[in-house]
Amino acid sequence: GVARSRGGGGSARDLCCRSALLVSSMVRHLEAQLEARQMRSPFLEQEMPLTMVLARMELCGLRLDTAASGDLKSAMMTKLSALRSCGFAEVGRDFDWSSPKQLAEIIFDDLKLSSDAPLPKSDTRVTLGGDSGGMQMSGGSARSSTRHDAPSAVAGVSIAKQRGRSTVTAALRRLCAQHPLPAMVIEYRQISHALGIFLGSILKYKQADRLRLSMD
Repeated sequence: GVARSRGGGGSARDLCCRSALLVSSMVRHLEAQLEARQMRSPFLEQEMPLTMVLARMELCGLRLDTAASGDLKSAMMTKLSALRSCGFAEVGRDFDWSSPKQLAEIIFDDLKLSSDAPLPKSDTRVTLGGDSGGMQMSGGSARSSTRHDAPSAVAGVSIAKQRGRSTVTAALRRLCAQHPLPAMVIEYRQISHALGIFLGSILKYKQADRLRLSMD
């Protein structure tokens, strides 16, 4: 049977009824908000059907092709190695690709590139957060927070503030026409970040040949 609550709150059945009434009133309010924003159709036709898909993904997991995953990892690591070799050939010495200080020394002191170059016409935006994707997984809360461009990760950063000796992605795009290295650094960051997500986040939730995730 249904246990009765104590402390003057009425029976468990009464509490359930009150909760149902509260939910019903919220539904009416939220439906009105959806109508006002012309979002009712997308909500009913896209988002609600998707909940069943996400639920099945949580229950069954995602099948992972381990052989293809290994090939992908090898390809990314090979590409990183190739970029490091090309970078060495361009500047004549090794350096830490993840160090903004060393990159600034190479780019502005050794290569003497100008930071006053305009952004390419095809890319006049300011990149917020650089190349750090936004992947998050709960059910363990796997989050990728690696940011090579942390100084530009604050909304409202102006293009002017990214000049000088900055090595954030938006600043590097200005320099691509002057030398091959800035474009190499951008590509290196993208691949490194993808590899970090793959190894540091996704594979952590691998069980046999499946990934077990929880969708927020």
